[in-house]
Amino acid sequence: MSRNPDACNVSRRQFLAAAATIAAASSFAVGKDSDSAQTTGPMAPVDYVVTVVVVDKKPNKYRARDGDGPVTLDSNNGLQVSRNDTVAWEVENASRKYHLTIGFLKTPTTPLVDENGDSLYAVSGTEADQGTKKLWGRIGPSTPKGTYRYYVRADDTNGPHPDDPTIIVGKRGPKKI
Repeated sequence: MSRNPDACNVSRRQFLAAAATIAAASSFAVGKDSDSAQTTGPMAPVDYVVTVVVVDKKPNKYRARDGDGPVTLDSNNGLQVSRNDTVAWEVENASRKYHLTIGFLKTPTTPLVDENGDSLYAVSGTEADQGTKKLWGRIGPSTPKGTYRYYVRADDTNGPHPDDPTIIVGKRGPKKI
């Protein structure tokens, strides 16, 4: 067994990303149909778009923008948001083909809600779903302030690219780049 802490960290991340993917797929199969919870049509402009930049064999990088342009992420790729803000995700990679899953653990909770105000623990889609509500969520109006770690799994022709960035609820005014 490896004693390298970095190797353990990567394995933990891969496990958690895979677990979030499985949990998301399970909840869609058992609970609401994902298409009924999230429409596939074009969405209205969102407050923030987070781009997962996938480069083979390197850690994911993240960029975010709002209606005014790029915004600064914190040291853990954390996006600062307020209640009722909307967030969408997209992937930038060499092949321009991908499957993206964003998953929040049920404990402590997810900051996201769907159009009906129901808790949203996962969003999932492909490049064809970019710009639709399949890769979208709203920060709930009563979401407690705090930091919410979520799990990203971006799959492309080079395999899976897991990671665990954050959303920080309650910090006003992200700094403009």
